[in-house]
Order: sequence, then structure tokens, then C-alpha cells
Amino acid sequence: MEYIETLHRQVDGNNITERYLADKCVVSENGRQVYRNIDYSNTFRPDYSNEMAILLGDVQNDMCCYCMRQLPKGSPQITLEHIIPQSSSIDQFNRYISLGYNELSEINLIHTDVFSGKSISTPRPPLPHTVAYHNFLISCDGSFIPDNNSHLCCNNARQEKFLVPVFFDADIEQNIEYTPSGEAKAADKARQKSNITVAISAAKLNCKPLREIRRIWYCLRHIDLDTIISAVNDRRTKIILIMKHCKDSNLLNKYTIYPYKWELLLSYSWFHSYYKKHYDNK
Repeated sequence: MEYIETLHRQVDGNNITERYLADKCVVSENGRQVYRNIDYSNTFRPDYSNEMAILLGDVQNDMCCYCMRQLPKGSPQITLEHIIPQSSSIDQFNRYISLGYNELSEINLIHTDVFSGKSISTPRPPLPHTVAYHNFLISCDGSFIPDNNSHLCCNNARQEKFLVPVFFDADIEQNIEYTPSGEAKAADKARQKSNITVAISAAKLNCKPLREIRRIWYCLRHIDLDTIISAVNDRRTKIILIMKHCKDSNLLNKYTIYPYKWELLLSYSWFHSYYKKHYDNK
């Protein structure tokens, strides 16, 4: 994970939500125009959600908020993660608000059930949590094999679990570690150690594919990134790289036979710089 700062694009994000509300959710009731039928799945998607994903891709450098996978614009792996789950009760919503993050403040967010029925003249923000910019980040869908419906990590794995949004902590990069074996864990002296541990568990950031991918990046940390990228269609080069630096026949077979596996590895190139920075002399 790394620190994500979304507030600098909140005007653009709020504009997407405001247009959605004006276009899809205004009805007349007893001579008043009010907001109803706020529906992320059926009317916010796909048009407004795609706009939001493009904006958040710019904010997040096109990387998953959990696993650091590169998500190019239009990638089928992109999902919008609701930080406060859509189905949250008002009590659970208030629990998130009480965490004290500026992004999830009552200035920016209101529970959708509370917002529904309000007059269109109501001052905004706050905006309904199921369609609000401040409650979104982009996440991958946790799939690792093309045309496979298995979702092993991140948004689809987390589902509705309560999660403190530690990616909004400016010091998160000092408080989460990735070991040479590929394990993600809270640093020994981490602030919010228990919350980071819960986030890692909820998003399943230690699923087998992620541990393998991080392990390979640890092994290849001394190799120039361009050399690693250029090996995508050259199995011989891939074999040489992994055999020389990993000496793991299991990883050798998995990541050299099929080009898509190497492409998957490359989508996690963030870990090349991470391991080079933290383990360069080890």
C-alpha cells in the first residue's frame, strides 16, 4: 500500500456525482423536487462509474489501492471500491465517520438512506455514500488468470468487511512491510498496527499469487527494470533471470511458460522499486 490523497480532486469528483443526481435521481413529490432512486449498480454504472474510475486512476497513479497492481485506463480488472460499504447500516456508517479521516467526514458524506428524499435545494456536499467521490477508490478485482472468475484479493475479497482506510495515513509506507518471502505485514513498531493487520487480512494481501509475485520482485530487485520488461516474449531470458536469482523451480515453471504470467508480474513492478529501496544491500 501507499498513501493516497484524494482531496485535491474533490471538486472534479463531486461534479460527477452531482451530474448523476441531477440526471438520474430527481423526482417530483407533492410539488417538490427531491432525490430518489439513488442506485450505484443500475444507474450510476456504467457511465458515471467509468468517469469516476478514470479520475481516481489519475489520483492513484493507476494502481490498486490495496495490492499496488498497475491498472491501465479501461482495464477489465478495475473496480470501484466503496470504502464505506454500500450496504452499511447508519450505525456502521457513523462508525466510519467517527474514525476522523477528512475524506470520510460528515462534511463530505451522508448515508444514502438519509439523503434520499431531500430537496434538490439542499446544500451539497455532503453527498450520498453509495455514489460519492470521497467514498471511492479504484481497486483491482483480484483476478490473476485470464477468463477466470476467481477473485482472490482486494475489492472482491474484502466485500463488506469493516476496514480502517489506512491508505489515507500519510505514513502508511513506513508502517507496512513486504518481506523477502513476499509476505505483507504491519511493521513491528507500526502506528495502527492492528488496523493494518486487519486490512491485510480483509483484502487477502497474502494470497498465494501475491506472495509469489512479491517474492520474484525481491529476487530480481538488482536487475534493471527494462531488462525484466523486455523478457516478456523471451522465455529463455526469463528462465535465466529466475534461475540465476530465485533458484525456485516452482516459480520458474509458473512464470516462464506463459507470456500472460510475465505480464502479470510486470503489472506489479511497483515492488521492484520497493525491494530495491529496502533490501538493496541485502
